[in-house]
Amino acid sequence: MLEKERQNHIFHQVEGAGPPVLFVHGVAGSMDNWAKNIPEIASAGFRTYAVDLIGHGESAKPDEPEAYHVEEVYQHLEAWIEESEIEGPFDLVGHSMGAYLVMKYALKNPEQVAKLVLVDPLYKPDQLTSVMRIWGSRPDVGVRMMKVTPENMLRPVVQWLNGFNHHTTGRRLHMLANDLHRMHPNILYTPASVDDLSDKVFALEMPTLVVWGKNDRTLAPKSFAPLVEKLPNSESMMMSFCGHTPHISKSTAFNQRVIEFLKH
Repeated sequence: MLEKERQNHIFHQVEGAGPPVLFVHGVAGSMDNWAKNIPEIASAGFRTYAVDLIGHGESAKPDEPEAYHVEEVYQHLEAWIEESEIEGPFDLVGHSMGAYLVMKYALKNPEQVAKLVLVDPLYKPDQLTSVMRIWGSRPDVGVRMMKVTPENMLRPVVQWLNGFNHHTTGRRLHMLANDLHRMHPNILYTPASVDDLSDKVFALEMPTLVVWGKNDRTLAPKSFAPLVEKLPNSESMMMSFCGHTPHISKSTAFNQRVIEFLKH
């Protein structure tokens, strides 16, 4: 059964029964990013939770730029987890900035986390590719552009950033472009506020799976293998012919690997 609800300004959905797994999307995403993953993982015997982070999807969208400092975004997520009373330890799956947030939660609450799945994870500011650094250096300009750009003009941007080819379905492009259109533009201030977790991740002793797209154009692909080496109990999977969203581009292979990892 699928449940949807708004709690603590956070919109979320719950599906399935079994050990709990929480899914956290990245910047400019939403819980819809997991639409090809959650049904299959829930059917494999897990109770899945997915959230829209503050400023995204159906969650609250405050106007103040300071509301989108990554620490504020994290505090809302942590408060939601506490209020939801998810029975721990539970598994966490995070994409990009969502991976940053779940690592931050696991560092602070290791006893609550059974396993981590990090998808194209953001863990330090200098991972941003040159194109994204230019964009991130002037978030004020990006905010003004986002306020006036119609959804149909965002689709080519989404296609390029995610490494989608001409065979990519219009439905996937529409979903991601719609997430960009729905988000509060001030979210563009968030990536610049992340800390460098490089010297902290060694404390993440729980089993961790790192998955990334070989052709990521948002975060430097060469940055993921060093993270795997720093994590004390890690496995990895690099996925060829896909970019920043392998869970969308190659959902079948992604789901099989994640289910295998969570069950063993």
